[in-house]
Amino acid sequence: MRQGRTREAAASFERAVRLDPTDEDARERLRVARALRGPGDR
Repeated sequence: MRQGRTREAAASFERAVRLDPTDEDARERLRVARALRGPGDR
């Protein structure tokens, strides 16, 4: 994830998790993207 693109990354990983809820890699990357978002980027 490039800095400043965490909102877009989270949206992509959310779509991936919706398509395959068992994809642990996508779920972990979604958690990381959400953790990296700043307070004004929620």
